[in-house]
Parts: sequence; C-alpha cells; structure tokens
Amino acid sequence: MEKERTMAVFGGMDSNTGKAAQKHFVTQYKADRVTYVSEIAEVFQKVVSGECAWGVVPSANSYTGAVEATESALGMYQDVIKIHDQVRLQIQHCLMGVSGATLEGIREVWSHEQALKQCREWLRDHMGSVIQKNKPSTALAAEAVAQERDFNYAAIAPPEAARAYNLTILADSIGPGENETEFVLIGLKTEE
Repeated sequence: MEKERTMAVFGGMDSNTGKAAQKHFVTQYKADRVTYVSEIAEVFQKVVSGECAWGVVPSANSYTGAVEATESALGMYQDVIKIHDQVRLQIQHCLMGVSGATLEGIREVWSHEQALKQCREWLRDHMGSVIQKNKPSTALAAEAVAQERDFNYAAIAPPEAARAYNLTILADSIGPGENETEFVLIGLKTEE
C-alpha cells in the first residue's frame, strides 16, 4: 500500500480524535488505510519514519488549553513535520460503566488526562474523592472498563465509545458546556 494513502490516528476509532479523522480528514486526504495508535508520539514517529503519510492528533482544547504531548512532538519534529489542516469539534464527555454499575458504586474513573481535566468540576461535585487514573485515550479507557467487567470502574469517553464497547452511560454531558478541541492533520513538510 502506498505511503500517501495511510493515516495514523491517536486513540481508537471511537475516540474524539478518531471521530475528527473520520469526519474531516480520511476522505479529503484519500486515506485508504487508517492505523489507530495509543500514544501521540507514536503518530509523529509513524509520519517521520514514512510508514504513514498523515497523522491526526489533538492540539488544543477551549477549556484546558494546549495538549502537551502534541506541543512537545511538534517542537521536537519542527524541521520535518508541519500542520497541513485542522478542524475544531464540540466535545461531549460521558461517564460510562458496565451494565449494572451505579454512580455510587464507582471507585475509579479512567480516561485520557485531557478528559479528566475537562470533567474535573463534575467529578468533584458528583463523585467526591473518586480515584482518577490516566489512560492513553478516552476510547482505550472505555475498552479497558469493558474488559474489566467490574462495577467499581468507569470511563470518561464520547457516547460512541459506550456503544462500541457495550457500556452503559451513567452520566451524560459531564464536561464544560463550551468544550471544543482542535485536531490537526500533520505530515512531512514535503507533502502537499
């Protein structure tokens, strides 16, 4: 398969980055193969190595600011990587768990650090001292909760992840009201 047709995307298909890629970049940039990876740095590595022509990563959020891993990688690869395109999406976070889980029974909430930051006020007001654990992406957090099958764990992720992993939404729209994230399409400086 030609490099020009491949795209590396941070998170899973049901993550916010996956949604941005599918809605805005995959068709426009004629990607016929999409690879989902669990680390932002890995997206950059796949583009720099030539394994993928394009990469999609989150760059900034209207509530929590710049995504540090993306900013760091853009700085590290500034001589070879550039942003080719960008899109802003409204972000909806839901708290989800396995069937039968209740808010009162949740002891740990898993998600990407950005989602945890964006939902910190809701978590404080509704869940008190619940343990928060970082996962590589929102979709991977949802997948991990589904695999654990434990009433004590919940994930913060988009509603699509609940459907994808057969989880129950325990609380809907738990992030800030005006919550947008900018996603960028990266490629080599020589790609047009």
